Amino acid sequence: MSEIIVTDGQMTIGVNFGSGAQYEFDYAKLYLTAPADGFNYAEALTNLPTNIDTNKAARVRAIQLYDLNGRSISKSNKGISIIKKVMSDCTFKTEKVIK
Repeated sequence: MSEIIVTDGQMTIGVNFGSGAQYEFDYAKLYLTAPADGFNYAEALTNLPTNIDTNKAARVRAIQLYDLNGRSISKSNKGISIIKKVMSDCTFKTEKVIK
């Protein structure tokens, strides 16, 4: 790719090789040779999107059960079990359950 003209101040570059494929970029350079007419670069830098919505509560994505020895179990048995919840914001919550 060369000589790409960006007129709205946004450019997205993506690579898709299908499932199971991998690709590495050794060197990737982007040069700004001239400002885009009507685009406010200073404002764009202060308003960068983060794709993080702090208003949404994290939801449980997965639940994993363990016994006291740390072995994974399929269901909670009589006694003490540890429940590990994987949340949508990539955090973990653990609980001890006594049956």
